[in-house]
Amino acid sequence: MPAYDTKLQLKAPGLQSGTTSGTPVDLGSIRPNGGQLLQFDLLWSAMGGTTPTMDVIIEESPDQTTWRQVTTFRQLATADNSFTGANANGRKMARFGLVTQRYVRYRTTMSAGGSMNYSLNALGMDAVARGMQTFSF
Repeated sequence: MPAYDTKLQLKAPGLQSGTTSGTPVDLGSIRPNGGQLLQFDLLWSAMGGTTPTMDVIIEESPDQTTWRQVTTFRQLATADNSFTGANANGRKMARFGLVTQRYVRYRTTMSAGGSMNYSLNALGMDAVARGMQTFSF
């Protein structure tokens, strides 16, 4: 498991029900004509409700007003909660996205009556994906 920078934690572990947008994370000044490749890790341990589904989207913004999609996770559904063996108490899904704006956040859409216990983290990647965080905060 990578060592996550606490400043790149988009959502702390905990239960969520309903649709929401996360608090924007300020990545600081972006280099002109540059960006940062980030690995976004969704870690979940439980889903509740009758046939729950959840969509998770990562967005970026220059001003916290206009948001643009960076990447999206595969929709999570009831079947994704039926892991056994070593994965029985935790599941992980990773997505990559190139962030070119100052702010990043997550947005979720949860089916009516559904809930999920999860966290969402980001990890800065260098050109050879060694897991090095290159933003300056």
